[in-house]
Amino acid sequence: MKVRILVEKDKVSEPIISKTIYKTGAQFYIIEAKVEKDKKELTVEIIGDKEQVDEAIENLEKSGAKVKKFIERVTIDRDLCVDCGACVSLCPWYAIEIKDNWEVVHLPEKCIPGCELCVTACPVKALVKREFEV
Repeated sequence: MKVRILVEKDKVSEPIISKTIYKTGAQFYIIEAKVEKDKKELTVEIIGDKEQVDEAIENLEKSGAKVKKFIERVTIDRDLCVDCGACVSLCPWYAIEIKDNWEVVHLPEKCIPGCELCVTACPVKALVKREFEV
């Protein structure tokens, strides 16, 4: 799971990532790091089974860090979409609909991350997977 870890110097005074790795067995792949005098911001991929990842996030938060998760979602690029509907019939979750005006719309609350059948079906590549911080 990809997360952003925010650490402020006055709230955290110990090496929380190494302690979390030791305690949980999860692995941390550092994607980006910004280190300033009073704060650190790391974007990492936490690798492990669900239990290890959840425990790692919980441990980081208990240590005083703020943790923000990333999720991937499918979105429609309206500049590319021609409202052909090729994606609609493939979606097993009914997360894409055709409105009365024949416009294709995506319903993100119904979309299941990782499915992406619609992305491969789109003939004009208007459906794209994007990453959002939650």
